[in-house]
Amino acid sequence: MKKRNWLLLLGLSFLLTFIGGFQQVFAGEFNIKKYDVNVNITQDGNLDVTQRVTYRFKGENNGVFYDLDRRGLTGVKNIAVEVEQDGKVYPWTYTKIGTASNGSNGVYTLTGDDDYIKFKVYHPVRKQTVTFIYHYTLLGGITNYKDTAELNWKVIGSKWNKPLHNVKIVINLPQKNVPDLQSWAHGPLNGYVKVEPKEGRVTLSIDHLPAYTFLETHTIFPTSVTPGNPIVKDQNRKAAIQKQEAELVKQANEKRERIARRQKITSYIVLAALVINNIALIIWMRKNRGPKIKKFPKPEHSFDIPNYPPEVCSSILSYSEPGKRDFTAYLLYLAAQKKIKITELPDDDYLFTALNNSVLQRKTFLYYLFTKVGNGTEFKLSDIQDPSSDLQADLARYYHKWQKRVHQVPKKANLFDSKGKENGTKALYWWFATVVAMFIATMFSEFDIVFIGHVFTFITFFLVIRFHRRHLGYTQKGLEEKAQISAFRKMLKDIGRFDLKEFGEIILWEDIMPYAVSFGCAEKVVKALQMNFSDAELNSAFSNCYYPLYFSNTGTSLAMLSFADTFNSALASALPVSSSSSSSSSSGGSGGFSGGSSGGFGGGSGGGAF
Repeated sequence: MKKRNWLLLLGLSFLLTFIGGFQQVFAGEFNIKKYDVNVNITQDGNLDVTQRVTYRFKGENNGVFYDLDRRGLTGVKNIAVEVEQDGKVYPWTYTKIGTASNGSNGVYTLTGDDDYIKFKVYHPVRKQTVTFIYHYTLLGGITNYKDTAELNWKVIGSKWNKPLHNVKIVINLPQKNVPDLQSWAHGPLNGYVKVEPKEGRVTLSIDHLPAYTFLETHTIFPTSVTPGNPIVKDQNRKAAIQKQEAELVKQANEKRERIARRQKITSYIVLAALVINNIALIIWMRKNRGPKIKKFPKPEHSFDIPNYPPEVCSSILSYSEPGKRDFTAYLLYLAAQKKIKITELPDDDYLFTALNNSVLQRKTFLYYLFTKVGNGTEFKLSDIQDPSSDLQADLARYYHKWQKRVHQVPKKANLFDSKGKENGTKALYWWFATVVAMFIATMFSEFDIVFIGHVFTFITFFLVIRFHRRHLGYTQKGLEEKAQISAFRKMLKDIGRFDLKEFGEIILWEDIMPYAVSFGCAEKVVKALQMNFSDAELNSAFSNCYYPLYFSNTGTSLAMLSFADTFNSALASALPVSSSSSSSSSSGGSGGFSGGSSGGFGGGSGGGAF
């Protein structure tokens, strides 16, 4: 499989990972990992609150803030702040405004007005998990009516600008065995409220509370639970509360039913679409199977020089246009065939001389180099270095024409199956688009219903891979030619394992070296030649104008020179870079949250970090 196709599948895995964690929304430099509130109702109708907010900081912060909405209350007292970090709890000290600034630690300030108390807790952190603990007593949170006591409170206000995770609120009455305890919760419909009359406790929980969303409790119990409450109203309230909550519960359950119906309908539509889409893909692959390609054993190594020049061999192997290194190999190939002469000059420069008129065909890259860059029969490497903008544009145009011309050779020789290649890629992208659509649609449907569609889609994947492997873009003739070239390239890469004197005439290596350059293993081949042949033999085998391109003329030190690297560098510089919830309980027992609001106090509370 081609590298880009593996990258395609790798991208799919990243997409699935992203979708799998879609609900874990971590915006900015921190997220709120856990939010616990413990409320103890006192007999005089006050609320002793301990609020634990666990932050996971992803960057650097100076501390946190919390705005407590005290509208609807008669007062707030017993304020204290603690910080829990690394398993230890540290008390924070209250300080006046102006005595703390960014960088301060161990202190908190309080500001506010008749509506809010604003906490600012100074604690510089960097990429740590810290729990901030707020203690305070809310006065006047309970109202005693003639027939019931009522707590109507937005425990979490709508001013949090980040989602809250793992939210749990526990409300404890001052006594146990409260048979008439009833409680309802308002907020997102995927929360849950648990009422425990024997324990005198109400628990609200939700895994994910979106930003700017309140969570409200509406709880009633006998007035005997808060006998010392000074806030008393001489009227009956219980029936009105129950009626109000029954209506909110009805609306919430109807909304859940509508959502469930839409989700079920969506699920069946998604399932049908997945099945039909996969069947269509399978039918399309059967109709586009193409000619059957016979399998044949691939030779491990080949000592036979390929039927095509190195730049064409590179195009065959990569199924793409040749690169700059292949053009360097092309020049060496022409030099080996005595069509051009390459002469080394001082200062890493080279002179190219045309020896055969075939290299001067009009409208080719070589024609441009010899006639426009050079004097008609010669040009120097330095002539194309640091070109003017006009020369650079012309070089790029003629170079790309050379690339396209080379890539046309295997096409015209019936080695490539372009239609098959296109179909193989189309099948892969078709399946990939199906998977993306499948996972997006699953977010709005029931997994149990669409599961069979998922299974069908992943079974189809194996058929797609099989189809893709049969449509890599080669004809039978092309696969055989590619196999021979691959075996020849493998031989050159493993050249150190062979006795080159058994290979054949040493003169053949003058023709082989351009392939070594194109395949990126010229240095290995040069070292192997050095170990198997003497300087005299190599100098005899390679023409006098060709030998210095690979070997130094310093006697025994047969080091490869940098012609290929120098030319590649020059050419490169010359060319431009291109969750499900339960039903609500109308009786005030355990069940899901209701929507709307019962008008509780505290709706403006919220917080964040600075």
